[in-house]
Parts: sequence; structure tokens; C-alpha cells
Amino acid sequence: LRLFCNSRSRAVLGSLAPNSRGGLKKAKWTSRLRALVPSLAFREERLVFNDLGHYLVVTEASNSQVSSRLEGGAEMDVRKFRPNIVVKGASAPFAEDFWGELTFEGGVRMPLTSNCYRCQSITVDYDTGKAAADDRGSVWKKLNKDRRVDKGAKYSPVFGRYGFCFGSAVGKTLTVGERARVTVVNPARTTFAADWPHLTTFGLGQTEK
Repeated sequence: LRLFCNSRSRAVLGSLAPNSRGGLKKAKWTSRLRALVPSLAFREERLVFNDLGHYLVVTEASNSQVSSRLEGGAEMDVRKFRPNIVVKGASAPFAEDFWGELTFEGGVRMPLTSNCYRCQSITVDYDTGKAAADDRGSVWKKLNKDRRVDKGAKYSPVFGRYGFCFGSAVGKTLTVGERARVTVVNPARTTFAADWPHLTTFGLGQTEK
């Protein structure tokens, strides 16, 4: 099997990316002003293979809490959530719902702009390609009972946050075991893609306001 991937990328739709057109519309006035000066403006974020964001951040604490819901001694494989970064040492399960920014010891600042809402793919057994035969096949339903916490994705449970890097962070490397601090905590949970209403309803209609 040969796969050729060219260098093409695409814009981040909606307002998830801090320096996208949509993101700047809801940014602070200082960020909008900076974007008007070519020598100071950050490049607009782009995606290649990613779906909605550069990175997906989850925590060990939240994954362990999901495992505690499963019967028969089953444990949730964090890879089912497809994270790029798994943070250890969160203050509580799902504390990341309110995280607005992580700063890594190498100086990388990573704004976390949106929740990640989940589909049934988290129930799949990778060995069979089908829903897991044990209680892990019901994990989406279990999360759906109390993790529908984003008004912009009211039909789906939330697990993890989308993050972006730009400016001086571009090209730097994060390593396993690197320390990170939560440097921005939001007073309330963010609402997913209010400017992209059909995404979370899979094109079936408008979300309620």
C-alpha cells in the first residue's frame, strides 16, 4: 500500500482556532488589533489530517473515572479517545472542562478553546472492528447520562479539550513526562461551535438556543 500526502492544508472552520477569522471575531480587542498589523499578526492555524483542532487533551483522572463505571473489571483504554496529550495530576475528574490554557515547561502555551464531544467510536473493539462485547461497548451510553455538559453539543457526551499552538510555540517539541501548568481557568464551560450549528446535530437540524 502506497500513500502519497501532499503539503496541502485547510483552514480551521468555525471559531475554534484562536487566529482564524472566526476565532478573532470573539477574541479580545488587543488580539484583533494585532491581527491587522502584518509584522505582528500570528499566522492563521491550519489542519491537514486533524478534524477540528491541532491537539486533543485529556486527563488520566477522567479516564480512570470512566473505567470506574465499567462492570466486570473492564478498564477504558485511553487510546479510544484518540488524545495527543494525556495529563497526569488533574485536581479532579473532568476538571479539564474548565481549562482555558496549558503552559508546558519548555515555554509552549496551548490555548484550549473547545470541548470534544464524542460519538459511538469510543465503544469499538480495535481487534474486531465492532462494538466491544463487554461493558466497554456501553461506555458511550454511560457517559451520555451525565456528560452532556456542552450546550452546543447537547446530544453527545464530552471528554477532553481541543488545543492549538501558534507563534513561538510552532516547531517546538513536547516530550513524555514534561511538566505542564494550567495557566487559564474559565469561569464556566465553553460552548461548542455556536457559529457552526449543524455540526453537532450531524446535519439534522438547528441546535436549540
